[in-house]
Amino acid sequence: MVISYVICNSSFFIELRTMYPAEYIQVESF
Repeated sequence: MVISYVICNSSFFIELRTMYPAEYIQVESF
């Protein structure tokens, strides 16, 4: 899933964080 890709790639995670709500990232990021 995209979430797994985000966790593996911190650089992409930063970009995704700007597009999606912080709460959504917080729940998926442990």
